[in-house]
Parts: sequence; structure tokens; C-alpha cells
Amino acid sequence: MPLDPLQEKQLRDALFAGQKIEAIKIYREAGGGGLKDAKEKVKTIEIELRKTNPDAFKHSGNKAGCLGMLVICVLFAASALFTML
Repeated sequence: MPLDPLQEKQLRDALFAGQKIEAIKIYREAGGGGLKDAKEKVKTIEIELRKTNPDAFKHSGNKAGCLGMLVICVLFAASALFTML
């Protein structure tokens, strides 16, 4: 199913931003196909884009996330408690 230029750009932008579910929605809205077919086609498009434009994909920097922040908070609380004693 061919996408029009606007849909193609939206799909690429979604993939570059790491929004694969959004890209699948765009693909399905454009052609109305099934979920499985849309997932496979978007995966194929993503693989091709990663080969041709690897630097365009959004890189997530530090992946420490919530767990890292939790560890920092616990260490801070422990050090504050230790200095009070």
C-alpha cells in the first residue's frame, strides 16, 4: 500500500523519534490493513531507515531512569540520617 508524501514523512518522523506504535497507527490509517501486516511493514521500513539514516534516530542518553534516581535519594537520605546521629 503506497503512502502519500505527508504520511510517509509522518511515519519516518515517528520512527526517528522512537514512536513505533505511532508509526504503525499512521500506516494502518493510510491503508486500513491489519495490525500484523502493518507491524511487519513498519519493521521493514525501520530496518531500511536505520541502514540509510542511522544518525537520524533519537538516541536516549542516560538509561538510569527512575531506578538511578531512587538510588540517589536513598543514599542522600542515609547520609543525612548518618550525619544526624
